[in-house]
Amino acid sequence: MPSGGGKEGKTCTGGRLEASFLSLFALRHGEAACGALGHTRRDTPLSPEGVARLRALATRSEFPFAREPLPLIVSSSFRRALESAAILHELLGWPATSDARFDEFDFGWEDETLADFFTRISTERFRAFSAAPLCVALPGAESFADFFARVNAAFRDLLPRAEHGPVLIVAHDGVNRALSLIADGKGADAWGEAPPWQPGELRPLG
Repeated sequence: MPSGGGKEGKTCTGGRLEASFLSLFALRHGEAACGALGHTRRDTPLSPEGVARLRALATRSEFPFAREPLPLIVSSSFRRALESAAILHELLGWPATSDARFDEFDFGWEDETLADFFTRISTERFRAFSAAPLCVALPGAESFADFFARVNAAFRDLLPRAEHGPVLIVAHDGVNRALSLIADGKGADAWGEAPPWQPGELRPLG
């Protein structure tokens, strides 16, 4: 099981990131088209409402760190995250790149409705997985330990960049929940302590 926090050089004190010199934020992508339609397709674009809300967020005067010099955006490789990052790049001019290690957990979804998905794996099993993902596996899904480890590795690789300016990670509910735990020096076994993220929600890490 990945340790999540770790104590790596000057970036941590007691396992927790030192926010005094790191500027890290996470944003969940805007509303996805499949979510609005009740489908479970793994890679999908933003819905029109998702685009509109994200554009409104980016143009708000109180948008955090908007005046910082040359922030960096790193998104997952999924369309909904790439499109969200592209909106910020268009409106704010920040450089953007992507890292597939920030892709959402692979639930083993097929192109099916949510109802069909829960029928196929059983609602009870999904609830058990959601409560203790290290202990319960979903048929055809990614190993949760592997998921947490890849997000942790991607996050650690960004720490040197965050010492020199803000970094915004545009990802997904599961990824951002993992990031919040990692930034607090916690591992995957603390999953229940990480609250969900809503589409378009922005939070600081650490």
